[in-house]
Amino acid sequence: MRLPELLTALLSAGIVASIVSGCQPSTADTKISGRTMGTGWVVRAAGCDLPDCAATLNALISQRLDELTRIFSHYEPESEVSAFNRHSGVEWFAVSAELASVAELSAQISQLSDGAFDITVAPAVDEWGFGPDANVTAAPVSAPTDAAVEAARRTTDYRKLHVRMSPPGLRKDDPKLRIDLSAIAKGYAVDQLAYLLEQEGIRNYLVEIGGEVRVAGNRPDGQRWRIGIEPPNADYPLIDYVIEPRDQAVASSGDYRNYYVMNDTRISHTINPVTATPVSNGLAAVSVIAPAAAQADALATALMVLGPDAGMELAEREGLAALLTERTATGLRVRQSTKFADYLVSYEPD
Repeated sequence: MRLPELLTALLSAGIVASIVSGCQPSTADTKISGRTMGTGWVVRAAGCDLPDCAATLNALISQRLDELTRIFSHYEPESEVSAFNRHSGVEWFAVSAELASVAELSAQISQLSDGAFDITVAPAVDEWGFGPDANVTAAPVSAPTDAAVEAARRTTDYRKLHVRMSPPGLRKDDPKLRIDLSAIAKGYAVDQLAYLLEQEGIRNYLVEIGGEVRVAGNRPDGQRWRIGIEPPNADYPLIDYVIEPRDQAVASSGDYRNYYVMNDTRISHTINPVTATPVSNGLAAVSVIAPAAAQADALATALMVLGPDAGMELAEREGLAALLTERTATGLRVRQSTKFADYLVSYEPD
């Protein structure tokens, strides 16, 4: 099944990304920002004709983000995800159509990646100190026991989670199964804000939440939106890719922004669902361009888990536009898929 069948920038989670400036704006440029899902969001709208555009959009966006947080956040005790995770039964559990839709998309990407992306990884995420109960001021002093990791591994399996669209519901085969939508929820929220803007008649915009970006139309100067991608470690020579997503989304995953060091080993927040352990395959960062941000978000995580070779193999097989940055003994090795070249404007090593 090819990826298009699954779904009809400022900061990046895995690499630094920025909007590449052009000429001075020639049409109205509305820019608003805020906080959601533990990170920042930015919206730029070119040529907005709404009365008091910034205030109007800010109110609409804030309301929509609050709605999404109440569905997807596993940090909010009263969210739908938290309620499902507390549920210990194996019967159908009623959820919103939005949660069911995101769970269904997640299952499809799990199948596509042979389980490299898996939202049932929550128990392993918790064991390694990255869950909602994690100490935000100090890293864990010791790794989880082998028995704890094995228990999390046995629970983690996307095939144990079932999705029903009508009426919307989720069902778990294992009472201990819990879900974590961190690797897809921000992307979905970006898509929802894009839809909101389009419903308000705005056709030229950039939406970014925590590094997941979606653009449409042109910048205020009439040129296409451009995004610059830089490497994840300033100790290496600068590698600067400039891309034009062209009415699509860009999402990234990386090992250096959310991690801790234990016994001289980097412990990444990205957990391999198959082993229930942090990824340690040499990949430092992955960026994916896709039609929707939810799609790009989940795929970036899947490639990060698969590693440089298997990840690139999946990208080429499915026609994905992907950029993979690998740590090697001599520095960073950057690889791009064939499709990525379609969006590349320039590559300028410093």
